[in-house]
Amino acid sequence: MWPFIRRDSVYLTDISILDSVGTSLFWLVPIYLYIWALAGRRGRVAQTEFDIVLRKLSNIKKYIDQLQRKADLSEAEYTQDFEQQLVVERLLHMLVGSAVDINSHIVVSSRQATPDPSRGSFLILAERGVLSSDLAQQLAPVVGLRNRLVYGRDDIDNSIVYQSIAGMLLLFPQYLQQIQEYLERG
Repeated sequence: MWPFIRRDSVYLTDISILDSVGTSLFWLVPIYLYIWALAGRRGRVAQTEFDIVLRKLSNIKKYIDQLQRKADLSEAEYTQDFEQQLVVERLLHMLVGSAVDINSHIVVSSRQATPDPSRGSFLILAERGVLSSDLAQQLAPVVGLRNRLVYGRDDIDNSIVYQSIAGMLLLFPQYLQQIQEYLERG
């Protein structure tokens, strides 16, 4: 469970003390050391979170660019081309997934609440002033679309997916802008 802290670790210099107390207390030591190590590295963790968010923002830009190319397809072309359907579905999946990941990283870095891996993550960012309330309300339902794409391949209505392309191309550039503004403030 804690591969970097073993019973014979340098952190535990006198194991005989732990053995005399009993092995049930022994498992508290790695948990304490793990928390202590995280608390002592706050600055590096924050920088790591920032780097991850920047990488995911870059990925979102790429997904938007690729999705823009697919917006030129007619609905008939899209619904008849299974390969195009798979590409668009994957782009939407990755686009929304990256945004939810960014939301989670921002929430975790604030240390004020646990991240919500669903539509609520957009709403939490609106409460914190990271996103506008209007944008968060519009983005929250896209998590449901992503979940349908990921878990329900047989139930997918291709015309709904096609129609969602235009909405994604309107909302996600705004999302990028508001997240970047938040990062510049912070």
